Amino acid sequence: MTGAGVSAYIRLDVALFALLGYFMLCMYVFLYNQVSQRFQLSFLALGPTELRVGLIGINCWMYVAGNSRIAIGGEMFSPYDLVLCGAGIIFVCLFAANVFNVARKLRLEDPAGIRNRPLL
Repeated sequence: MTGAGVSAYIRLDVALFALLGYFMLCMYVFLYNQVSQRFQLSFLALGPTELRVGLIGINCWMYVAGNSRIAIGGEMFSPYDLVLCGAGIIFVCLFAANVFNVARKLRLEDPAGIRNRPLL
């Protein structure tokens, strides 16, 4: 994503935002695995392999379509920026929704919480 961000096609801040969202979902997967012993690898029927195929598709799209810009709010964006920004927003929203759902479920399982447990 850094390589795509330093190219002429995608803004670095947009590429790193999409990468941040992806890493947040990865962190959720690892933490959820530790808490529940379940390994949920896919979200919205898409896993890491499908995301990589999507990035390959965006790269092919850039090669065929070339560089184009759209002015939004005084800033220049490419269509690839908009796709990656949308993906980043979806990743962050999925992370937040899943974290809150798991926290709610864990609170129902252990209403007393960790505060009432003795220290070792």
